[in-house]
Amino acid sequence: MIEEGATLYARGRGPGGLTATVLPDGALEVSGVRYATPSGAAKAATGGSVNGWTFWLLDRRTKRALKDLVEDYVDQRGVDADFGA
Repeated sequence: MIEEGATLYARGRGPGGLTATVLPDGALEVSGVRYATPSGAAKAATGGSVNGWTFWLLDRRTKRALKDLVEDYVDQRGVDADFGA
């Protein structure tokens, strides 16, 4: 549902203009550093504990976050998933 090389954008409360790139294995790269999880990348970006599923945006204009993409997938597949609050 998200392609390798896609750019994600830090939510407004994050560092201005910061982006993450989706790697082939689903990890995120931020400023040349690989993070295994969206929350790990968000924590490195902000210096605090952050839910990466809501922090990283697919689209800055609509504010659509990674969590929204996961929820769409769950709805389409009828599976259970918990990605934190």
